Amino acid sequence: MGKSVLLVHHDGKGGMQRGSSRKEDVLDTVIKLLRPKSYTPDQGALFKVHFRKNRGIHSDDAKTFEASLIAGELAAVNHRGKPAG
Repeated sequence: MGKSVLLVHHDGKGGMQRGSSRKEDVLDTVIKLLRPKSYTPDQGALFKVHFRKNRGIHSDDAKTFEASLIAGELAAVNHRGKPAG
């Protein structure tokens, strides 16, 4: 079909989504953005991208990686420190 829907939702104070988890039942991919343990504010927008649910994404493609926003571009680095393809 060539169409996608992006649903943005935030977790509650406990780190898990609030309310029913049923909204994730129909989703193929659920991504959680985490702050790296070594993060400092001078690093700007830096995230660990973690796949909580991933239908059709396997092995190395499903591993957590870091991404950062640099000068208006999304620069991603995979779990081995190489640019994400």
